Amino acid sequence: MALATIQQELGLSQTAAHWVVNAYLLAMTCLVALGGKLCDRISRRATASTGVGLFATASLIAGLAGDGGWVIGARAIQGTGAALMFPAAWAMVTRAFAAEERGHAFGIMVTISAVFMALGPFAGGLLVDHASWRWIFWINLPFCAAIIAMVLLAGPESADADDA
Repeated sequence: MALATIQQELGLSQTAAHWVVNAYLLAMTCLVALGGKLCDRISRRATASTGVGLFATASLIAGLAGDGGWVIGARAIQGTGAALMFPAAWAMVTRAFAAEERGHAFGIMVTISAVFMALGPFAGGLLVDHASWRWIFWINLPFCAAIIAMVLLAGPESADADDA
């Protein structure tokens, strides 16, 4: 629903509209292994914070975009941010929980992700209907701020040079 609205409002071709989705997926898929390597080389916290920061910045840009090129570019940056966030989150959970607790911790993590993925289209539809398609991007900003605060407050940590 949001994609059709973005396509219409920005005058995107069908192909360009698909790139609004594909740019995110392509960037995330191609860069997620790099995100894991950065966790090992730099640190999980720095990688996670950078990823969330990129995602938040791109969300702001996408919401402000006046043409399709900006939305597509911002979506690629969001995908890059996600490629840093996901391996960092998994690595942080692995480090934070004992082996016997990790299955439960990962289960909670996956459940939260699944709930947000399931609610996303519904919430996006409400935002498009009652506000603007731009809010499907801007709604990410308070979540990103909360995640960065949690990551930074999690305490000191460093890279695992042995794992790199």
